[in-house]
Amino acid sequence: MMRPIREEPRSKSTCQSMCRTWPPKKRPPALTTGIVSWAAAVQKDVAFDNGTRLQFRWEIFNLMNHTNFDVPNRIAFTPNFGRIFNAKPSRQMQFGLKLQF
Repeated sequence: MMRPIREEPRSKSTCQSMCRTWPPKKRPPALTTGIVSWAAAVQKDVAFDNGTRLQFRWEIFNLMNHTNFDVPNRIAFTPNFGRIFNAKPSRQMQFGLKLQF
């Protein structure tokens, strides 16, 4: 007499290793450090008797003057792979004077 074949239930870890999904997940892009850029502004308004106003403004970008590098070269199997060639702008300041009449 023939006996029926009995299958053992698969454990969850076995199923996860054997049951793959298609298409495979994409790899994350090259990770870089975050951008640190503080901005500040100082403004002074002066009012005159005839209704004219003068506004002086001073703005600073990248206040801490932190170096922010661009993304490294991501083309594999090239001599420049992983190298960084550029950086974001350094500290910049601008002054403004506005006359409203």
